[in-house]
Amino acid sequence: MGRNCALDCSTSDAIFVHGANGLGNVSLPAPTREFDERSAVELLHDAAVEAKGDLRILAIGPLTNIATWMTEYPQDIELIDSITVMGGSQGNGNTSTYGEFNAYADPKAAGIVYGSGAPITMVDYSITQYNYVATDTLHQSVYPNNFC
Repeated sequence: MGRNCALDCSTSDAIFVHGANGLGNVSLPAPTREFDERSAVELLHDAAVEAKGDLRILAIGPLTNIATWMTEYPQDIELIDSITVMGGSQGNGNTSTYGEFNAYADPKAAGIVYGSGAPITMVDYSITQYNYVATDTLHQSVYPNNFC
């Protein structure tokens, strides 16, 4: 489990975009795996140590947990191969004129991660406005051996 608020203890949500359950109110089957009891910070630390310098992170939300991990385990930054962040904007935002939600929700965490020295690729908010994946293509990529 990760933090339930930003580093400054503020909270933001994107219910207006992602629905009350964060998945567009899509119902998914119950998970078949056991819940990992480690905190997000412990999980990131363990993954970094296990990956031995080949850890690749895909961050698709606010960077709170990653920033907390980097603060608590600064030596782990050397173990990161790459971080790809879906967040930030070089133009118009979705939360304010220029603010993109994932950065807006925890700007302090974004500052820590972007200032960490880790290799980061920022995927600008605008890319989500013009790039779409057809349902059948998405289904095939998620379930490659199931042609339902």
